[in-house]
Amino acid sequence: MKKLITLFTIFLAGQVLALSGCKEKSAKSEGFSSSDSVVIDKPTEESDSKNDQESEETPEEFMRRQLKARHDSEVSGIYKVSDDFYIVFEEDRDIMDGSMDAWNWAYCSDGKSYFGDVHLNTLANNAQKGYSDHPEFISQLGKERQIIAGGIEYDGYIADFNFDEKPDILYFWLCGMGPGISIRELPVKEIREDMYRREKESPEKFEIMVAIFKDVKFFFGTMCGIRGFYLYDFPNNYIEVAGGPDWKSDKTESGNQYFYTFYGWNKENHKYEPLDTFYDIDFPGVKILDDYFDYSGLKFSKLDSKLQEEDLAGLNKNQLRLMRNAVYARRGRTFKSEDLQSLWNCYEWYEPNPAYSDELLTETDKYNIDLIQKFEEKK
Repeated sequence: MKKLITLFTIFLAGQVLALSGCKEKSAKSEGFSSSDSVVIDKPTEESDSKNDQESEETPEEFMRRQLKARHDSEVSGIYKVSDDFYIVFEEDRDIMDGSMDAWNWAYCSDGKSYFGDVHLNTLANNAQKGYSDHPEFISQLGKERQIIAGGIEYDGYIADFNFDEKPDILYFWLCGMGPGISIRELPVKEIREDMYRREKESPEKFEIMVAIFKDVKFFFGTMCGIRGFYLYDFPNNYIEVAGGPDWKSDKTESGNQYFYTFYGWNKENHKYEPLDTFYDIDFPGVKILDDYFDYSGLKFSKLDSKLQEEDLAGLNKNQLRLMRNAVYARRGRTFKSEDLQSLWNCYEWYEPNPAYSDELLTETDKYNIDLIQKFEEKK
């Protein structure tokens, strides 16, 4: 019996020593050393070099490498929307044929990863299909907002349509049932298994789709102090405006009537909503603004701190006017100019203050106003 107790005691002592040895080893090093019995794969010099190379890639190099790896195809053009958002066009690849128009395949990327895609026609392709006359509102968007990549002009335009200082896309499309227009938030995420399914998991997004669409009159402007767009409905035309907290969709089929409908932006519901119908564009309260989109691309959020001169470089006189008055708007001032008041009413940050006075302006506000005025004087 004593021998058994002695042997058991020796066994326990050995286990304690083994455990203490393991603790001592782990205390010396957080990882495994070369003398450990556990073997793990270590990066080779070749893979280290590859990782270093990828980490030093420019966004353009990344996008070209990824497209080659994904589809063994080349990039035909890259359109830079912002410093962290690109539309990448794939060379010689179409997604539709036959009676459907052959759209160009393009990807959305931040220069580090890919997400979603967008389908755009070229101006040349639309002309070939007999659809070359653009609605008059294209002049409102301006050539500077048109998507041009790899020397090719596309029937797409980048602007801020929902007043969140982020880029949205307007593009024309052609298919078997006829031409149309869509306005959507970026990045666009297509759901392949059902092309008509909506992104219900992203209720903050909005979308406008107009079909059948040819030579239709379509303008952006104001009506009685509200910003939005006018659509001249043709018989059997179709428009769908989606968005809002529950992704409600307003659908209109004009039947046999010809009339204008005004769709105004509702920031609470985050969508354009039909507000009025009339038969003449000279209807009281209707204003079509040539400089409607001058706000697009302006970063009013930068007014929280002192502006730098480069923040104002390249802005036209009206854009400088908008930046200067945005300083007051961010403190709750109301405006007599309809174009200003209608614009601020679209932003979620704007809250009119009946008790507003210039005493609410901060030193940063005053600095920014002075700097903007100096730029205005040079115009």
